[in-house]
Amino acid sequence: MVTFLAWGGLAFVHYKSRIIPWFINRFTRDKTPTELQQDGKDITISLPLKYDDLRPPKEEKASEDDS
Repeated sequence: MVTFLAWGGLAFVHYKSRIIPWFINRFTRDKTPTELQQDGKDITISLPLKYDDLRPPKEEKASEDDS
């Protein structure tokens, strides 16, 4: 058990510069656009992704009732 704690501690010390910003980014609340504008940052709000349907339209089957 002590070995796992020691290796975990060494890994944390080695990757601390990567781990701490990831935790901050992962577990903190994002700023709203108004908060970003107050900070003086240039913001661009993009629209949600929209994928056009690239498949050809379905052909309707003609009814075979010729009577």
